[in-house]
Amino acid sequence: MVDKSLINTIKKLLSSSLVADNQAVTEFQKVELKDGALTWKNIEIEWLDETGKRVVDYYDLDSIVMYELSEADPSRGLEIGFFHHP
Repeated sequence: MVDKSLINTIKKLLSSSLVADNQAVTEFQKVELKDGALTWKNIEIEWLDETGKRVVDYYDLDSIVMYELSEADPSRGLEIGFFHHP
């Protein structure tokens, strides 16, 4: 289950472009989980590869990126692993 605070963090990160209006919010909510990443197949990103060929892919957020952008919430009292660090 994805933590709602994580989704709110992602929305804040994308607020300047994808979550600017109600239509964008609707599109943003069309998220899927693919290979451990949150993926939006309705948001295409295109670029040129090293040979100059046009490449089209979907916007996604990898779990490592989400972890690196996350902040601990001490009020939740979560413990990870076998050791408790007060």
